[in-house]
Amino acid sequence: MTGSSYGWKSWWRTVSFQPLLITTLFGCVTIYSVVSGLQWKHRVFEEQSNPQSEIAETQSAWFKSLQDAVAGLTVSPALAHPMNLPVLIQRPPGVLGQFGYSREDLYPSAGTINGFNNEALIFRRYELDAPNTLMHGRMDLTFVIVILLPLVLCLLNYDHIARDRERGSMRTMLVHGASPGALLWSRTFLSSLPPLVVLLLASIIGALVASGVDLQTCVRLLWWSLCLALYWIFWVSLCAFVAACCRNSLSAALLSVTLWIGLTIVLPSILQFAISNVVEAPSKVHLLAVARAAEAEALESLDQRAEAFMAQHASEIPQSIESFSSYYRRAYLSNDNINKRVGVLFDQYEDELNADLRILDAFQFLSPSTAAFRMFQAISGSGFQRATEFQNQARRFFREYFDAIGIATLQQQRLTVAEARSIARFSFKETLETSTIVSSALCFAVVILFFPFATNLIASRIETAPD
Repeated sequence: MTGSSYGWKSWWRTVSFQPLLITTLFGCVTIYSVVSGLQWKHRVFEEQSNPQSEIAETQSAWFKSLQDAVAGLTVSPALAHPMNLPVLIQRPPGVLGQFGYSREDLYPSAGTINGFNNEALIFRRYELDAPNTLMHGRMDLTFVIVILLPLVLCLLNYDHIARDRERGSMRTMLVHGASPGALLWSRTFLSSLPPLVVLLLASIIGALVASGVDLQTCVRLLWWSLCLALYWIFWVSLCAFVAACCRNSLSAALLSVTLWIGLTIVLPSILQFAISNVVEAPSKVHLLAVARAAEAEALESLDQRAEAFMAQHASEIPQSIESFSSYYRRAYLSNDNINKRVGVLFDQYEDELNADLRILDAFQFLSPSTAAFRMFQAISGSGFQRATEFQNQARRFFREYFDAIGIATLQQQRLTVAEARSIARFSFKETLETSTIVSSALCFAVVILFFPFATNLIASRIETAPD
């Protein structure tokens, strides 16, 4: 009788109410997290459809006025004015956003821009006074995988060897040809498979219900499943290592819980503290303060800025135009001044954030839970990095939009229909943060290579000294 087959039979004989209860409770929590995520995603789409329909109606009215003006019909100067062209910018939920939605309300997701906006004003309404209220009360699938899955695996696998030693059955199994290493690994994998199956089924069903079958969903789901399996193997290997090291169930339980607390709670906190103190994070508060100062000063010396702007665009603006409508002139030139002052600062802020994220990519191996959390957020299409990318794309779009309406505004002319349609639509371009995913996956791959070797080495010693 081989050690592996003995492990199968031994595991089935020793299945008790406790493992079944743990697996059942874990399945219930998983189902709850997926269902609540689907409800959240459905609600977000509903909420985003309202401003989308309103902007669509406003845009239709604007284009109708523009077409009437092009046809020679009498139209009010305020109608179809370039400064009044509204564009909706939206960050829809990620492809698998229902799996990592717990903090999504903290980040900008929608807004309306026109010529009366500036770069600092686009997302100002997202300056939250008490964002902590939005960070709690939700349990998404990413949290279940990163935090609860390791705990469940520790509870299911901590005493595979210690139990036999305490009962005195280890020597009997060795006499029947069982190998401690094969026995340990077979029991560990068999005990750990149900949580993995539950998570994979929940992920597949949740993805198909939310997004249907399309190429992007399938690619993301494949990445999600592979990284889930990698994270699962990491903790299974760690649990087998703990089970091989401990001679009694109490010490095995204490060591398992200690490792779970250390890897999922303590290490992420230490890493966050270290990076926040070593790396000088960019300050958005400073940017907003500068933006407010620029906004206050922009209304001063407007005539001088108008003359400078006209001189800069002398070939585009007829010199015969000596005065502009003060309302549109003041609005456009004020925002132009603000954009020039704060745009460079926002670019520097973006560069500093990217540098900080690269540092975190390099050092996240010090905290497996941090690496897993960032990996699953990147795959699902949620979290800070995606929200930052949305803001960057919105700012780049706004710059093109603002430049496009500038000359027409100062010339007191309207855009052509083709020009207006080319700048009237914003579409968020979904990206996959492969650097974060690959660097996180490599962390687990390297660590996984160590634990099986160490576990087999310790298990081989049990065979020579079982008691």
